[in-house]
Amino acid sequence: MADKIDTLAAYFSIGIEVAGSADPYGVKRAGTGFLKVAMNELSKCDLTNAIERVFEFLPENVRNNPKSKDACERLIKFYRQRIENIYESEGYNSYEIKAVINASGINELKCIGS
Repeated sequence: MADKIDTLAAYFSIGIEVAGSADPYGVKRAGTGFLKVAMNELSKCDLTNAIERVFEFLPENVRNNPKSKDACERLIKFYRQRIENIYESEGYNSYEIKAVINASGINELKCIGS
């Protein structure tokens, strides 16, 4: 889990993100792998904490580059989308998924200082 979230935080901090169906760096795969474990093992608070904290451990030159400005928020948005995709692939209706996500408070996840 730590490797996946660290890799994603670094990718988002330097501007590597998913664009449409193209995913040359395996960003979607890493995100889905992390979430499948996190959804079973972490509470919403712990997930937010993990996402926020991982940025603290990135090298200074990665943390302080211009593309890292809103990387934490972009990573949380990415995770929300991955959660929707995971449940859609399991056959749930997209309206039901969005309702559960809204009720769970996942849409309220924010990075400290945002």
